[in-house]
Amino acid sequence: MNTNTNININTNINKNINININKENNYNETPLFNACRSKNKNIVKYLVELGADINKENNDNETPLFKACRSGDENIVKYLIKHGADVYKENKYNETPLHVSYYSKNEILIKYLIHLYLNKLRIKINKEELINDIYNHFLKKFYNDDDENDDDDDDNDDVDDYNYDYINEDSDNDDDDNYDYIDEDDDDDDNDDDNEIVNLSSIEYFLKNK
Repeated sequence: MNTNTNININTNINKNINININKENNYNETPLFNACRSKNKNIVKYLVELGADINKENNDNETPLFKACRSGDENIVKYLIKHGADVYKENKYNETPLHVSYYSKNEILIKYLIHLYLNKLRIKINKEELINDIYNHFLKKFYNDDDENDDDDDDNDDVDDYNYDYINEDSDNDDDDNYDYIDEDDDDDDNDDDNEIVNLSSIEYFLKNK
């Protein structure tokens, strides 16, 4: 179904035939969803330039960005975000684009999204160690490390040895080596299950309980 849809879009583009760029299927998905799912950046750009709704929601409250993150194409993901896609959107399962990006196993994409989430939380990072720490933490949860071999476990064991400090973005000094994390009210303290979903709340929970 997805392949045929994209073939039809390509055919219409080549023939210069007008198409309804926001036409919905039974899942309330538009052609942009299929283009993102199939990693066809040319069609993605074409549809966006024609005015496709970049934050259109399907039946699962997911936008085209979710499909791009699942497929693991960081170029399409960056393009969508640059053109207004909501990277912090949650679907009906409280999952975010960052969460579903773990399905793609694209480390570059996942770490890019983690960086955006840290910016949203107004957290400055000391080098790239914090991003790696968060990436490995949720990677272990996402793929249930009990099923992984001992070598993989050994590679990630040293993550817990890092000692990080954090600072609120209000500081004017970006070059400070001594960072302090400014605690805020944490609504997630009573719900450890939030830590299983990779979203803003779970990352903040992780930072405050490290």
